[in-house]
Amino acid sequence: MNKIKLLYNPKSGPGNFSNKIDNFLNEFQPEYDIDINRLINFDLMKKFSKIKEEEYDTIIVAGGDGTVHSVANAMLKNNIKIPLAILPTGTINDFAATLNLRNNFNSLFELINNKKIKKIDVGKVNDEYFINVCSGGFITTIPHKTDAKLKNKLGKVAYYLKGIQEFPGFKSLPLKIITDDKEFTENIFMFLLMNSSRAGGYKNINPQNSLDDGLFELIAIKYTNLYEMTNSLIDLFINKNLDNKNIIYLKTSRLEVIPLKKSLEDHTDLDGERGPDYPLDIKIIPKSLSVYTYI
Repeated sequence: MNKIKLLYNPKSGPGNFSNKIDNFLNEFQPEYDIDINRLINFDLMKKFSKIKEEEYDTIIVAGGDGTVHSVANAMLKNNIKIPLAILPTGTINDFAATLNLRNNFNSLFELINNKKIKKIDVGKVNDEYFINVCSGGFITTIPHKTDAKLKNKLGKVAYYLKGIQEFPGFKSLPLKIITDDKEFTENIFMFLLMNSSRAGGYKNINPQNSLDDGLFELIAIKYTNLYEMTNSLIDLFINKNLDNKNIIYLKTSRLEVIPLKKSLEDHTDLDGERGPDYPLDIKIIPKSLSVYTYI
């Protein structure tokens, strides 16, 4: 019998997946033997260090972007090659949306049953991995300062409200950036290093994305005056227009980000989770994670 390891975060999104486990089992059994794991007080690194490749045919993670990030890191750091399936139960679910996945048990069953698997690129920042986006500057302050209860109640609207509150007081981030073929210094308001087309619940931010081309897309907004930065944010997230003098856009497989001024609050965000402090050594690991997807 095929065996699936299910990992679920009971606090993701509205926090009601625990009430649906019986419905999940009704969909997947008896075709699959399910090993259920609740991701509270659960040491992912320790558990994954003991997994043998032949034990499971599929790993399913039910959660949001942060939960998927944690599971993917545990798999990559332990060299686990088992295909990963995602059941999006979080607030935003950017990466699952990129893969055209839905929070639907029957749809997930069909996807796994038909073995629709794709090998995708993964980013590595210092010693951590990301699958969707690495960000820095203004945009990193929002998810980590937004109240969890408000986020679960209002969804991405909570991020907008927090962003409006934090926007006027944000200071510039002076950075030296080194890519495959160029080096430059810039005062940055925010940057996104993207492996997909979505971030913060916004789709089609990155017009040339591919999950398996061996390249990131760097999108950065320069720190200027409040009016120009507001227009840049509108162009990026609303108009999907990168033809703005204050927006930097380039493709690369490697990136060094070196701060020219150190602040205790300066850190990155990886897939919605707090990432490492600067400086950053970022590279792409081509086709290193197998995921179930409709794309």
